[in-house]
Amino acid sequence: MIRQAKTSDLKTILNLLNSDANLTSHDSLKYKREYVLEYIKGKSFKTFIYEKNEKILGLIIAEFFNIAKYVYVDDLIVSKSYRKMGIGTKLRSYLENYARKNNYHLLYAYAEEHNKKIHNFL
Repeated sequence: MIRQAKTSDLKTILNLLNSDANLTSHDSLKYKREYVLEYIKGKSFKTFIYEKNEKILGLIIAEFFNIAKYVYVDDLIVSKSYRKMGIGTKLRSYLENYARKNNYHLLYAYAEEHNKKIHNFL
């Protein structure tokens, strides 16, 4: 099931985001609690999580730009033990459909040059 993240998901989301150095481009950089709160509660952000049996297995964080009507994908991550099961594709499709229904016309993402897996996915 995909749903919008809640404040009660904060700790799990923080752990998932900090589980993969590809998201920050460096092992010593870590997401902080206040960043994740902004992703969950901020006006311009939407965080959607993929949940199965009440366990968060993946998430996608996007920033919505209202004037230009585009969406920037900040992060997409699936728990390492659940990768290659279509969860990332489901999250991306969910975001695409959400954006389309709300009249956003473009999804934009950035990936580090060395992160070849996400290049192929996007």
